[in-house]
Order: sequence, then structure tokens, then C-alpha cells
Amino acid sequence: MMENMTNITENTALFLYRLTPNRSVLHGVFQAEGVAGLNLVPGAFGGRFPAQIRVKPLFRFPYPVPNERLKKVFNDDNRCRKLSKLETRLIFREFSILYLR
Repeated sequence: MMENMTNITENTALFLYRLTPNRSVLHGVFQAEGVAGLNLVPGAFGGRFPAQIRVKPLFRFPYPVPNERLKKVFNDDNRCRKLSKLETRLIFREFSILYLR
């Protein structure tokens, strides 16, 4: 995972996929604030995700995108990856449907 994160720049749109037992959601859009590293915040996320990068909000949506909407975009359960151009367009389309009515 760390090798993928070294390609993140201040021009990379970042999203936080929050996993919860009853309702997983997508938050965004964030911008990198610094470089990726290991355990920047020791113990963050219960230590399950040691590859980390500090971020700042770039644009805050009124509420997160629920997992049910994400299933329309992704064909699998992998939420930790670089998005293809098509996936990026579909995500922004879903954001637009939710927030720009």
C-alpha cells in the first residue's frame, strides 16, 4: 500500500471510506498536506492502517455518500485503490446526483 501512496500529490483528490458495521460511507474531497509515511499518527484506526497521509478538506459535501450509492459505481468491494478515469467520473456523477439537485 505504501508504494501506491508515494504517488499522491497535492493535486490528488482523496476520499475517506469509513467502514462501520451498519453503514459504510464515503467522505470527501480531501487534499494531501505533506507526504505519505508509516504510522504518522501511531495507533490511528486501531493500528490497522499504518500507511497514512495528512489531509485537509478540499471540498466538504453536506453528508457522506452511502455504500449503497457506491455499489452503483464499483463492481467489487475493494475500496482502497486508485480509481480509473471511468470510476472517477461515475463517483462525481453520484456526488452530483446527491448534492446538486
